[in-house]
Amino acid sequence: MLLLFSAQDAGGTRELRTAGVSDPEVADLVKNMVCCDLSVDVYPELAKEFSITAVPTVVILAPDRTELHSFQGYGSPTRLAAELRRGLSAFGSG
Repeated sequence: MLLLFSAQDAGGTRELRTAGVSDPEVADLVKNMVCCDLSVDVYPELAKEFSITAVPTVVILAPDRTELHSFQGYGSPTRLAAELRRGLSAFGSG
């Protein structure tokens, strides 16, 4: 499962949603994941549970909700793909 903690006015969140998600490598990496875009304004309790201090923050969870990997910021599709591979490797799927 992939949780994207976002905020409506965060520039990095907009970039991640457009350039990052449209990248073919990123799309391939997340194709078998349940992806949830969670606004910290709408879900502050969940943001607190995952210790979110900046947006965007991506959290990758195992089916049992064990946190496998998390990272803040966007950067580029290349960075996003590398971070996703780290999370998938921790699960044994990468």
